Amino acid sequence: MSEHDARAYGPYHVGFSVPSLEESMAELTTALGVQWRPIVNASFRFPDLDGVVTTVTQRVAYSSGPAPAIELFEGAPGTLLEAGDRPRFHHLGYWVDHLGRRSAEIAGSDWALLRGADDETDDIATVRAAFHEFSFGFVEIVDMPQAKMPELLPEWYTQPR
Repeated sequence: MSEHDARAYGPYHVGFSVPSLEESMAELTTALGVQWRPIVNASFRFPDLDGVVTTVTQRVAYSSGPAPAIELFEGAPGTLLEAGDRPRFHHLGYWVDHLGRRSAEIAGSDWALLRGADDETDDIATVRAAFHEFSFGFVEIVDMPQAKMPELLPEWYTQPR
């Protein structure tokens, strides 16, 4: 990569889709001593499995401490975020410095682009995050300039030098 290529930084979190946030948090705390930040209610525009964009509200919790964090979220039925009947690995989360370019590079590696959060068009430049599918899960790339994460996770959000 040259200095002008898009970059990915991370992973800053590993995401798991769970049917019950409190049960999954308690299980990880009991087994591994994981501590948690407060649960957050997140609302965003996201396509369902038929491609219809709808407002999704999820409850999300991040482990405390340094990155990479554990992200647990209650799945959104009818979307690629759906949990099913048990907790499961869902995605790796990376910061990127240019979402459109990095997404194109990832798609060039045969990791299919799935429409991103807040995506009401097919224009990747309008979204702040996107998911790409690989053989055993997804990668979530989050655009550093547009990210809302700095307020939620300030110690993980550092602009690269």
